Amino acid sequence: MFCPRVNRKIKATEVRVVSEDNSDIGVFPIADALGLVASRGLDLIEIEPQAAPPVCLMMELGMYRYREGKKHES
Repeated sequence: MFCPRVNRKIKATEVRVVSEDNSDIGVFPIADALGLVASRGLDLIEIEPQAAPPVCLMMELGMYRYREGKKHES
């Protein structure tokens, strides 16, 4: 199973942030993106590390893991 980088483990200097419903929030320096998700009580989850800039999902990590687990059960 894919194990994404989360929050401070993300190595990119700039990331594209998307919300839980996949709407594009924008491209931010990593520090600004981390501040944005922290202010909402969420996590920043790197879902497309090969993209330029990498795409990160703004979501609670536990919910992300739950959804990914459900995908693999089907």
